[in-house]
Amino acid sequence: TIWRTFHMNSRKHIHFLPCLVAASLLHLPSASIAQEPARPRRAQGQVHEIVERVSTLLVERYVFADVGDQMAAALRNAERRGAFAALATPEAFADSVTRLLRSISHDGHLWIEVSPGEYPEPAARPDTQGDAARRSQLRATNFGFPRVEILRGNVGYIQVSQFVTPEIASDAAAAAFGFLANADALILDLRGSGGGSAEMVALISCYLFGSAPVHLFNIYRRPQRRLDEYRTDRFTPSVRFPRQPVYVLTNAALFSAGEGLAYTLKDLHRVTVVGEKTSGGAPLGSFHRLSEHLVMFLAEARAISAASGTNWQGVGVTPDVPVPAELALATAHLLALETLLRLDTADVMVGERQQAAQEIRQRLGSAPARP
Repeated sequence: TIWRTFHMNSRKHIHFLPCLVAASLLHLPSASIAQEPARPRRAQGQVHEIVERVSTLLVERYVFADVGDQMAAALRNAERRGAFAALATPEAFADSVTRLLRSISHDGHLWIEVSPGEYPEPAARPDTQGDAARRSQLRATNFGFPRVEILRGNVGYIQVSQFVTPEIASDAAAAAFGFLANADALILDLRGSGGGSAEMVALISCYLFGSAPVHLFNIYRRPQRRLDEYRTDRFTPSVRFPRQPVYVLTNAALFSAGEGLAYTLKDLHRVTVVGEKTSGGAPLGSFHRLSEHLVMFLAEARAISAASGTNWQGVGVTPDVPVPAELALATAHLLALETLLRLDTADVMVGERQQAAQEIRQRLGSAPARP
């Protein structure tokens, strides 16, 4: 409404411009002709309402209370200085506010965007992953498990492209891990995956531990002032890989839930991380409608590693074996083969593994440093 009102009123000023100019020549000094028309009061009022709405959300719901207070104060000060007065489009306003808030929070889970009519308030918003259209889209990527195979030397490989809620994707996860039930080592390829369900992070983790419960991580939800525990007994997977070597592939684009899985498993010393340092986005959040044209995504919760009490916000996940992302799979495959060769020199697959390892070394140019 704010932007439409402003543009409609602007067109009215232009339509009657000849009459206004004639009147000005008769009654006003020449300097007045060059003055720009004042911004409509309704538009100014609606900008103020949006700024106050954003500020209130930051103070009441942002995951880090002190940072939320700082952002709210900075936003209100910017409005008082007229920082948003000259912005003529919702995109410009959204970008300006987002840049201001991120300059303080350094939080990739915080932004304002133009999105008319798509996001009602969180309490009323249905699970968009559950509707038929979303399910159809998810089916095209096998609900976040688009590639599963057995590599040479009986090394299992799973690509995780997104973290879909287990209510929808648990069967796909079970099928993926079930296909690799007899693998002697596993590679989880998280490169390029991003946000999603914390429950799916917990579910995937469950496959990598035995039946004894392991505390994975906690999530503190500020709006509810609640701490939720996530443990491996949260789910009962049909197959487990408690002793197999596991390698996790990362890249610089890995974000949010994908980072959470890598960080949690590394903190528990369950995996070897191979690839690039990740981007460092830990908070969880939800959408809030600000106006007819604008919505805000706000970080309202944060993950906390059960092993260390820390998370990856702003620091990312540092790989145990740093290599360029494009070499991560070959490097992890080689590490898995070498580990299996050390563990069992009498295995019937020794010859195949030795040959596969030699071929990978030739492709890589030299063997990677071991963790």
